[in-house]
Amino acid sequence: MSFKATNIVLSRAYDEIKREAVAVKRASESVRLAAAADIPASMILSLAGSLRSHRLNMQERASIPGITAHARTQEDDAAYDVSVEYVALRNGIDGVLLWVSANMPSNQGYLQTQTLEADGSLTQRIFTPAQTTGLVAELVALEALIS
Repeated sequence: MSFKATNIVLSRAYDEIKREAVAVKRASESVRLAAAADIPASMILSLAGSLRSHRLNMQERASIPGITAHARTQEDDAAYDVSVEYVALRNGIDGVLLWVSANMPSNQGYLQTQTLEADGSLTQRIFTPAQTTGLVAELVALEALIS
């Protein structure tokens, strides 16, 4: 018999997936609530970068062999499939990223998020609540995937 320490990798990986999911929800809620008023393009781009990072981190951990069985044990739910739930969450993140990609003004791939004023200062492009309606819908759908 030997000391069983190999499950620490699964335990840590599952904890990290959960932390990433909570961070996704918090970032989504923050921008969704802010979008009730005008928001700068930089806020939307920051959200996109954050979601992309969280998505990559979760993807790496969700592919660890044995993670599904470990999650079932941790959640005390034989039907829970963390891999399936991760795919749904990944698709929700992708929905937000696709909205940003489709709705962020650009010209030949270059983003148009600022205006250079005559005095040399930069002014952020502002998105109104009417312009972010689709984004808010994607964020609501994303948040619903995380309990």
